[in-house]
Amino acid sequence: MTMDARQNGEIVNPSAAGPPPARDTDGSSPSSQPTPRLRHHCGTRANAFMQRMAGACLPLAYLIGWFATWWFWLRDREARQSSCDYLRRLEPNRSKLSLLLRAHKHMYHYALSLIDCSAMLTGLGKKFTVTCPNRDALLGAIQSPGGLLILTAHVGSIEIAAPRMSQLLGGRRMHFVMYQDMSDETERFRAEKWRSLQTFNIINSMDAVAASIQTARALMAGEVVGMRADRRVSDRYIPADVLGAEARLPHGPFMAAVATGATVVFAFTFRTGYRRYELCVSMPRTYQVNDPDDKPQIAQRIAKEYASALSDALRRFPLQWFNFYPFWEAASGPQQGASTAETSNTG
Repeated sequence: MTMDARQNGEIVNPSAAGPPPARDTDGSSPSSQPTPRLRHHCGTRANAFMQRMAGACLPLAYLIGWFATWWFWLRDREARQSSCDYLRRLEPNRSKLSLLLRAHKHMYHYALSLIDCSAMLTGLGKKFTVTCPNRDALLGAIQSPGGLLILTAHVGSIEIAAPRMSQLLGGRRMHFVMYQDMSDETERFRAEKWRSLQTFNIINSMDAVAASIQTARALMAGEVVGMRADRRVSDRYIPADVLGAEARLPHGPFMAAVATGATVVFAFTFRTGYRRYELCVSMPRTYQVNDPDDKPQIAQRIAKEYASALSDALRRFPLQWFNFYPFWEAASGPQQGASTAETSNTG
């Protein structure tokens, strides 16, 4: 278990983006990690142990996770500081000590999310309750013609809600864009578990070109695609206001909506209690493109609306956003995202 959730939903234009910086599967630089063999071996064993514990006794798994979180809180200075910086934006009047303790609770919520996902992978998903206060909005989006693009974030656990969502699709195929390095033993272990559930097809974003093509084909075929849109892994971005400060959101998800004409909903799943989650869904949105030159501006508009919905969700559930790295960056240099024409690999 690492403090950086790995899955990313960014799709980039291969003609414009260079090779991504070298990094391990948890998003850290290789120099800060154990040797690959040790890391892969320990990661697989840790995932297997977590699943056994979650399947056997979920409260005990939570207790072990609470102690493990203290170790990460002490060891990972960047994650701890990033958590404090994020929480300070929401709770500016807290003291430094209070923020540090709050950061541990923030990290522990991430551990709870991982443990709950592990429990679901053992077949306990039916014991989880997922409510959707705005269920009519989700049904309206599902019944809309054409493809459906669900934009989510590294919040709560959208994987918990995915089986429930797939039951409402009425036979429509569902895909989810995830980063999976299949050369990593831990990633293979988790991918095999996800495939065994057969709730949705995984589009691996490690190959940006292939992922873009698969996403575009699925949406144009009237299928459903989900992806996270709050973490960029390339230099292409769209600026948007998140919690009162400019952030750089990945270019791909928003251009995918523009290029395919898919219906768009913003969906975030949050843990509300023991084996209880809430799926928050926005009203479905469609975006008309009358002039190809307007596509960057429309992508900017979608990103702005997404950032607003994300900010509102984070104010409700501040401890369930799992981006443990410096999220906000100073806007310097030329703007990389909205000025870019539509990507060739998304149609």
